[in-house]
Amino acid sequence: MFNIDPNPTFTVVVMLPVPGAAPVPVRFRFRHMDGEAYLAMLAESAEKKEASAPFLARFVDGWEGENINAPYSLEALTKLVKNYPKASKAIFSAFEAELFGTLEKN
Repeated sequence: MFNIDPNPTFTVVVMLPVPGAAPVPVRFRFRHMDGEAYLAMLAESAEKKEASAPFLARFVDGWEGENINAPYSLEALTKLVKNYPKASKAIFSAFEAELFGTLEKN
């Protein structure tokens, strides 16, 4: 049955890019938000001119699995996006696609 009250979090495998190597799949846990909250988050972040990690921390609730060598924290997220700049886009794109991506045809 479809539940009109969404779970507060959901998980998505994000393919984290690694220069010179294949992307690494890491399971991220994201906070669900409705369209209004999403737009408000984008506006507030733009107004504050937030760096990547604090912006991502607005909707990243954690990561899990053996494919990442540190427990989730803001410090670890900051280090991740500092050391792998393309990871920010991969994480945001996965979050956005899961919430607002187009439905696949049968």
